[in-house]
Amino acid sequence: MTVACTYDHRIIQGAESGAFLGKLQALLEGEDGFYEEVFLELGMPYQPVKWQSDRGAALPGFRDDKRFEEIAKQAAVLQLINAYRVRGTSSPT
Repeated sequence: MTVACTYDHRIIQGAESGAFLGKLQALLEGEDGFYEEVFLELGMPYQPVKWQSDRGAALPGFRDDKRFEEIAKQAAVLQLINAYRVRGTSSPT
């Protein structure tokens, strides 16, 4: 998602605009229980998914080579998609 902020520079200075966009980003990343509050207010009987850092994928023999990290992630995604197509689940059994 891209968010752009336009304003009249005679009213709002760049620093305030930057602070606003920073706060908006923090909320979209789940800070201050933002999504929990949204779910509660909407009466949704679920818990929102928590933001997590991407876990590193590894290819055998390339553990310390950053060049192959992206390839390993793509391979893992393709394996997951295939598992759902073939078995209807992500479980390998």
